[in-house]
Order: sequence, then structure tokens, then C-alpha cells
Amino acid sequence: MRVFVAGGTGAIGRYLIPALIADGHQVTASTRSAGKAGRFPVIGGGTGIWSFCEITDAAAATAAAVTRGAPGIYNIVDDEPAPAAEWVPFLARCLGAEAPQEIPASLGRELAGDFLVAQMTIARGSSNAKAKRELGWAPRYATWREGFGEWAKSAE
Repeated sequence: MRVFVAGGTGAIGRYLIPALIADGHQVTASTRSAGKAGRFPVIGGGTGIWSFCEITDAAAATAAAVTRGAPGIYNIVDDEPAPAAEWVPFLARCLGAEAPQEIPASLGRELAGDFLVAQMTIARGSSNAKAKRELGWAPRYATWREGFGEWAKSAE
């Protein structure tokens, strides 16, 4: 079973998550503590490429698609897909957290499940070229570096 635990590093979550994993569940967790964000590991070398989108960019692109876009699929992401090995440590630094641990895919599979291991190792990111070309849309934060930095400032 897939389980989401809010407060994964809290008083209950830190004990509940290992028990759920031991029982064979796939666990995804969140934390509000910037200091604990470094506990999010880079799995299997972090070669998976991720794309990001800030919520107001998603809203602006949706409005553009509804008002002037042709029917179809548009990837609404920033301009710079990035490997997990690059963005995870950067995000930890933005939050003033410890550097993330690097763990092998085999351990990642036990701790986080197949989906997160795939995202960390084989995901390939997306291109926003069609949305930019056909919708006249551009992301407010062109790169994840800009977006993460602003998000971290707002979380202070």
C-alpha cells in the first residue's frame, strides 16, 4: 500500500515510517522543518532529471491555454530540467539544511519505494518549448534555482 505521512520527521512520523516500511508499505512523507530537509537523500547517484513549476506559473499557463491555446498537451515547467544530484543539495542549502546523504538505489528502494528511486535515477524531465511557442507563455522563474531561492526566502 502507498502511504503519505505528514510530519515525517516529527514525534510520530519518525517512528511510524520505519514501521510502515518494515510492513512492506511504500511511504512518502513531508516535513515543515528546514533543518531536517537534509534528511531527504540523493538516491542512486541522482541521475534522474526533474522539471519544476511554480504554482502561479501553472495558473498563468492554464489561463493562456484556455483563452488562446489549441487543444493538446502542454508541459508547464521551468526552462532548466535538472538532475536530482544537483537540485536536492541546492534546495538543502537554500533552506539552511544539512547536505543530503547519498544512498544506493537498493537502499532507496527499501526506504522510499520504486517510484522515488525511478524519479531519482531515470526520470528525464520535460520541455516547455511548445507552451512558450504556442501560448506565448514564459515561466516567472526561468530556472529552479530562482524559484527555490524565492520559495526559501518566503518560508523564513
